[in-house]
Amino acid sequence: MSLSLLSLLINSAHAVPLSTVPAGGLVISEIQHNPDATADYRGEYVEIYNAHTDAIDVNGLIVESAGESGFTINQSITVAAGDYLVLAARSSSGANGGNTEVDFQYSYSTFKLGNNDSITISDGTTTFDSVSYNTTNFPIDVGAALILDNDTLDGTSNDSGQNWCTSGNVYGTGDFGTPGAANDGCSTIADLSVGDLVITEIMWDPTSVADYRGEWFELYNASGTSLNLNGLVISSAGNTGHTITDDVIVAPGNQALLNVRVTTSLNGGTVGDYTYNYAEVGFAKTDSVSLIAAGTTIDSVNYGFSSHGLESGKSISLASSILTASGNDTASNWCAASSTYGDGDFGTPGSMNDVCGNVDGDGDGLI
Repeated sequence: MSLSLLSLLINSAHAVPLSTVPAGGLVISEIQHNPDATADYRGEYVEIYNAHTDAIDVNGLIVESAGESGFTINQSITVAAGDYLVLAARSSSGANGGNTEVDFQYSYSTFKLGNNDSITISDGTTTFDSVSYNTTNFPIDVGAALILDNDTLDGTSNDSGQNWCTSGNVYGTGDFGTPGAANDGCSTIADLSVGDLVITEIMWDPTSVADYRGEWFELYNASGTSLNLNGLVISSAGNTGHTITDDVIVAPGNQALLNVRVTTSLNGGTVGDYTYNYAEVGFAKTDSVSLIAAGTTIDSVNYGFSSHGLESGKSISLASSILTASGNDTASNWCAASSTYGDGDFGTPGSMNDVCGNVDGDGDGLI
């Protein structure tokens, strides 16, 4: 008998049934709700962490999502203490986006996941864990699994979006996740290094509304992992600065929009991720914007009317090919926005920037 088979038999013999597992003994730790490398009905999966002291036989586990009938695991599967169970819409890695760690295949017709959804796992008597996630408080992104931070693998912490992030690990044919393995880990501002956040667009002088209503700026997450901006200090020259006090989750490669008014009918038509106080951060023709995390300046931009080709009613946009904290120090890498938004000003708030037509490395200016 091989050693691996012997170990399997020993673990199976010592696995406890679900009826002896307390609430919190099984924890939802990863959710692939919207794969990009393959269709949802092939690539969705849920990962469950065994937080119990014993191995568990999950035969009889009931898994449900909002509005769906769910499914029940109908075979003996042993999950060792501290290990992971992967439940997927397809078990074949050739069809599911390259996920080779599937322990049980369920029917997509009875269990499917949306961008705003909930998952509950139970044995019909004890609810071991449940998670309700949404696009407002959780870092929802196409092709990237939601992962629970390694430091919060419990059924209470995973109720909060601040303990989740999107995976930066590529698996299979190109989606992001860590099915069946320890999660990447989630970053806070204390983990930030210089260049992890990049200032990419600044609306310094809107014309469709007053400055105190319509100013905004945009950040790009260049870190390669999801970031929670809670605690980040933003400042401009001559102002006191503002500290972000809410959880603002930014997926890797995505932007966050920070504006001075939350209401679109007042702010010129932007939908921000966070609203700050204009009295604490306001922009002039010649000014600076800085991002400070735990006392370290992560990025800063000094701009001027003559050097950056400023035009009232138009944001200044960093060329989308140069989204780095060193690249945005060069005036010739910026240009005036050419796309309109909202009430008629020019900019791309929360989206990829317009192409800067003369950013070609010859140093001959912006436009």
